Amino acid sequence: MPTRSATTELPLTEDQTALRPHEQNTLVLTIMMTIDEFTADVKTNFRHRVAAILSSHCQRQVREERECQRSDEDRKRRSPDAVVFSPADVHIPPGYPRPSSTRGSILLAFFVIKPDSAENFAPFPVDTIAMVLQLSQPQLQLQQALGSKPITSMVPYPRYLYGATVPSATGTTPGEGKPAGKPQEDSEFPLVAVSATAAVLALVALAVAVVVCLKKSQAHAYRVGTPPYSDTPVLQYDYDDSVKRVNAAKEVWGVDNPNVILDSKV
Repeated sequence: MPTRSATTELPLTEDQTALRPHEQNTLVLTIMMTIDEFTADVKTNFRHRVAAILSSHCQRQVREERECQRSDEDRKRRSPDAVVFSPADVHIPPGYPRPSSTRGSILLAFFVIKPDSAENFAPFPVDTIAMVLQLSQPQLQLQQALGSKPITSMVPYPRYLYGATVPSATGTTPGEGKPAGKPQEDSEFPLVAVSATAAVLALVALAVAVVVCLKKSQAHAYRVGTPPYSDTPVLQYDYDDSVKRVNAAKEVWGVDNPNVILDSKV
């Protein structure tokens, strides 16, 4: 296992079959700034902020995440102590930052070693670093340390280099990407997103379905209705050509009805 002092001075390899532990746990950021804007003071602020963010995370999750527990403490203790990172534990490899293919942006790679690993190099898991830095508050703090420059993407170094994700503790499988030797820049860290276009189309389809159903219901209501029932008999008429008037049929009202004018022939 390489020592800390020797490893931090080595550039990152681009050999897919020879990735060392710290390279497998390196995170690459795409930042909207220039190389000249990444000054020595910005570099110092960045390392301090990363150390503070990870220390705060481990203090909260020391019982749940084994990586956050000190490995050199007495195992008989019921309450494990959380690791505390310092700026010296945050390393930016030689060659970074470097210009990005995105105009006006740079690529910044870094990795973090556990402070209790002494000279033995033990990197902090990259999936944990990425998960913590993607939270809104830590990401805002990190951008402030960079001079309020936006961070547009976060991706593990193997995925940036080969288009394959780093397997994590949650069972993430490597994804297919570009062939080896063809770096894939500015690939965003996997996020769950909903397509706005799909949502709009779904709303339109729902509205059309509601309108069609309403029209069908109204048409059905018009057809089902029956004419009102009336107890009043239908008045039948017959025509007498001799008197040229309309006479009501006796069968309807009866002969004793005063409203019926009887024909003299009946």
